Amino acid sequence: MPSITIPGSPTPSEEEYVARQQSQIEGLLSDLTTGAVAARAENLQQHLLDQLISMREASPNAVRKENASNVATPRLLDPRWDVSGFNQAAEACKLAWVRVGYLRELKELGKPVPFQQLAPDGALWIGAPPPDVQLYAISPFTWLGDYENKDRNVNRLPTHNERVHSDPDGFLLGRIVEYLNQDGAFDDDLVMFMPISSRCFTPTEGDRMMKQAFNDRFAIFINTHYRLKCVPILEVPEGYEGESVIERLWGIHEFFLAAYCQRIVNSSSPLVKPNLTPEKLRSAQEQVKTNTLATESDRELILRLRRDAFGRMPPARDDAVGFQTVCEQSGFRWVRVWFIQELASRGGPAPRCQDLPYGAYAEGRVPEGQRHYVVSHGWAAHLHFDPSGGKLRDLAAVLTRLDAAPNDVVFVDFMSLTQAGGWVPKTYLSFNQVARRHVVEEDGEMVKLSGRTDKQERRFRFALFETTRLYAYLPSTGPTVIVLPQIEPPESFPEPGTITWEDNTVCQPPRKEQKSAWGFSKSIAYENAGWPCAEYAVSRMNNTIANSDDAAVRQVEDARAWPEDVDSYAALMDEEAATPVAFTKKGDREAVRFNFYKYSFNVTE
Repeated sequence: MPSITIPGSPTPSEEEYVARQQSQIEGLLSDLTTGAVAARAENLQQHLLDQLISMREASPNAVRKENASNVATPRLLDPRWDVSGFNQAAEACKLAWVRVGYLRELKELGKPVPFQQLAPDGALWIGAPPPDVQLYAISPFTWLGDYENKDRNVNRLPTHNERVHSDPDGFLLGRIVEYLNQDGAFDDDLVMFMPISSRCFTPTEGDRMMKQAFNDRFAIFINTHYRLKCVPILEVPEGYEGESVIERLWGIHEFFLAAYCQRIVNSSSPLVKPNLTPEKLRSAQEQVKTNTLATESDRELILRLRRDAFGRMPPARDDAVGFQTVCEQSGFRWVRVWFIQELASRGGPAPRCQDLPYGAYAEGRVPEGQRHYVVSHGWAAHLHFDPSGGKLRDLAAVLTRLDAAPNDVVFVDFMSLTQAGGWVPKTYLSFNQVARRHVVEEDGEMVKLSGRTDKQERRFRFALFETTRLYAYLPSTGPTVIVLPQIEPPESFPEPGTITWEDNTVCQPPRKEQKSAWGFSKSIAYENAGWPCAEYAVSRMNNTIANSDDAAVRQVEDARAWPEDVDSYAALMDEEAATPVAFTKKGDREAVRFNFYKYSFNVTE
């Protein structure tokens, strides 16, 4: 690493220093495919930030005057995807991650969460977390015990009966364990809960340094980093006389930052769900500015933190690092174009993700030097997206027109995301012999396939949260989204059995649809179907549709007035609209409203 200043040389001005260092940083950051290069770039970026802070502290008037200089602030790494920075910060503050099993034990015993130094051996994991566990952050939450004590001395070891405690009666602990259980957390998964994870008591200088490192280096990751699943505790005990955390300045900041960046574990809880809307997220800045339960110094600090955090986050359309990180963590299987062409020639049902033959796909990140494509379509039947193979024939034709190379790759949800287990006609095995090893039961002309493993289930749940990003991202090679609106009729399916009209109870509310051996056939046109409609709207806003000139896609474009902003998207998703959009599950409607805002617009002041 080059030294920051040359011995004996005059100290450079802020402008000179930035100019000298920024080109080297940009050069390193331009190639994020090598971990060592990325780490070196990040370290140099941090050195630059530290040096600028030192300069500003040494000459405060020069930087605090309005318009004092035209120095461009160097772009820091996006905390959502900065794995190296996240791990380094956790090591620097010796972060104490609490094992989920220990929290469950405390709840059973009726004991409060202890301060860090009082936790028993084995209850905590210190430093950077292992890569194979699920991480949770309890934030924000309402501090329920005594908070301010002028006589309190924290430069000592804690005791088991401290007056100042965040949760003396275990109310928060009960909610935490409840939500972790609902999420299927394992005992060895890890939790960041500030009262035990940070050094609240600092008997030594080393403890004080670690507490400062928590505030200075780790805090920015708590409500932003992708590995952390957020568990906001907005409930308060009956009879509590203070304000809930969501009414307080820091709570507003932490909640809405996490809502934009992270998976919210308890998103359906009564106090959380009403706040997970585009309207609430858009109003967060104004809530911070007008909140009466705040000091002006806190308000100014939080506004600065918001600018800093969101200033590091490029929009999804331009976010190459976020795109590749999501691909890797989701374990997407990108199907090779040559295999799509082969399936199109063969006809019949394509293999689901778990049944793809080795060599027919690339897993995780899009391979370097290869183009990727993302398909938006409606399923022909609820047990298989394309029993006849007609959709893959349409896809192969589009790929040919787009001059896709044989080793380019394609995202098709049924083939790229692991699928749940379930029954399919036995003829599926005659087309996909690899699937025979996944058969767990047979019944006449139907076979039952095994579902996801625990690891696959976790990856799948992460993927569901971020898959819309695929439709928003626009790489330098051009638009990637292929829209396939046609829905194949059940008469075209192999061995469909008797085709009847029945109430489709898989949908909410049920609707009358045709049913074959492949399940219910979709009766809703692409432009009126929930997720296809949402994918099209996001792709359209980000100019990522690759086959927009196709006649079928032009027909979709002309079918309705497509939204240009959050308000018109809300009107599109209104259940009382003249031409309502239909979802299979009721809860999906609010999710896609939030996604449209998140993946189509910047979070602005």
